[in-house]
Amino acid sequence: MKTLVAHLRLRKGVVIIEKVKGHAGIEGNEGADELTNEGARKELPDQIDINIPKGYELHGARPATITQSTVYKGIIKKLATPECRGILVHLDITRWAINDHNSELPTDDRIWISLGDKSMSREVRAFLWSTMYKAYKVGGYWEHIPNFKHKAICH
Repeated sequence: MKTLVAHLRLRKGVVIIEKVKGHAGIEGNEGADELTNEGARKELPDQIDINIPKGYELHGARPATITQSTVYKGIIKKLATPECRGILVHLDITRWAINDHNSELPTDDRIWISLGDKSMSREVRAFLWSTMYKAYKVGGYWEHIPNFKHKAICH
């Protein structure tokens, strides 16, 4: 089936597949019946090249088995944007702060997972998450704005 689909996709023109009623006297259908009978009478089957032309291989999930969740996860994974420098800096600050506290260096994934830990209140999790994404106007945000540099440091 994959080979058939690949060869149909190779064609430049539009391909219309139509179901026709058997033995209705339609020329193409009658010719197909004759070829089928001829093939059935052969002692040895024809050798058919079932190699799929390069660039026409079908990949991905079968529509009958795919779920909305699988599709969504695939889309999100494909659209994943690289983390910005500020986030990487905050991850490193967090990592080394943890290292100072208990002598271990967590991975980026471990840090992100810990930000969603249910042992913290939702407000604390939201604050930590937003801080990691530099959503608050704190610290370095003010350093490049004239007359507001003093706001970068808490007193």
